[in-house]
Amino acid sequence: MSERGAAPAQPADRGAGRVLSPFAALVRWFKPVPVDDDGSRRVIVDGSGRGDFNTIESAYFNAKAGETIVVRPGTYRVSLGIDRNVRIVGEGGRSKVIVQGTAGAHVFTVTSGSATLVGMTIRVTGPGPAGQDWSAIAIRGGLPLIGDCDLTSSAGSAVHIFNSTTNPTVRNCTFRGSRDHGVLVSDRGRATIEKCAFFGNAGSGVATMRGGNPIVRDCEIRDGKGSGVMVFDQGKGTIEKCVISGNAKAGVQISKGGNPIVRDCKIRDGKDRGVIVYDHGKGTFEKCVISRNASVGVAITTGGNPIVRDCEIRDGKNAGVFVYEQGQGTFEKCVISRNASVGVAITTGGNPTVRYCQIRDGKGSGVFVYEDGEGTIEACVISGHANGGIGITTGGNPTVRDCDVREK
Repeated sequence: MSERGAAPAQPADRGAGRVLSPFAALVRWFKPVPVDDDGSRRVIVDGSGRGDFNTIESAYFNAKAGETIVVRPGTYRVSLGIDRNVRIVGEGGRSKVIVQGTAGAHVFTVTSGSATLVGMTIRVTGPGPAGQDWSAIAIRGGLPLIGDCDLTSSAGSAVHIFNSTTNPTVRNCTFRGSRDHGVLVSDRGRATIEKCAFFGNAGSGVATMRGGNPIVRDCEIRDGKGSGVMVFDQGKGTIEKCVISGNAKAGVQISKGGNPIVRDCKIRDGKDRGVIVYDHGKGTFEKCVISRNASVGVAITTGGNPIVRDCEIRDGKNAGVFVYEQGQGTFEKCVISRNASVGVAITTGGNPTVRYCQIRDGKGSGVFVYEDGEGTIEACVISGHANGGIGITTGGNPTVRDCDVREK
């Protein structure tokens, strides 16, 4: 008979002679806390009650900086402010995890830190009053990372980024079907937005104002009910290697001191003008292809003054370039070709500079200056137009210098 208090013998197939310490015996009763590869704690949100928390808010309020909150598939109602470095990750991808709020609050509001939001559909549902902007994500500060999310708002812009302390990175997301813009960057906010798709928004796909200065790269901006990109009220931004297509209004619209850089983009198949710059808008366009738009390729009016360099402006359903009502602009080393009307039209005080360009193969005149239009056309090759190389009438007064004007 064994002595009282002695450990009983263990069965042979479980390791004969092994004795558990009191601490090890206690550990066997508890499930270990999951950790990520970097050693940080991971907690589970499951709306059915089979996780560590039932709601995203409760998990967040109990999380420490650096921890990961994994959200299991389901639909969650959320209005949450984020000010710390946590990761909120949807399990199973964006179609499985639906995080939604209603008009009257943003779903997520990021004010500081480097939070991560990945793998979710984040949306505002229900109508909101005009003049108020309730976003799926409002970013007022910090350096968050937003990836692989589907973003929409029925009561504003899908994402609104503002303030000079803000510089998020947004990758592989869709911005669609919002009442206002896909993304609005304002009040000196910055951002890097890469490999995203913008479509079906009632405003613009991308809008910047009041010093907003994002980098938008390798994105598809299409089929919106407004402009593809709108830069106004001193907005800035760099738009590069994007495809901007099929929008109901201009592919790129610049006004009121807006001054973006648009580089290596395809601006095509729009239902209106490819580009319009007006009301003292500026902007620099480099190495872009502006093609197959339903109206003018590039329109400049009311003090608009962009620089358009090394671009192709072709195959439009109207004029390639139209400068009117005191519009200005500089076109350098561009190819303006195969447009259904005039290559370059200048009227009513328009006064652009067009130099080192090829203007060819249009169905109207190569250059047509009329009704007090002005302009400087220099060192250009003008050829192959159905109505001649240069036409001047009704008070047109351009300067034409060192050009090669040919029939073919």
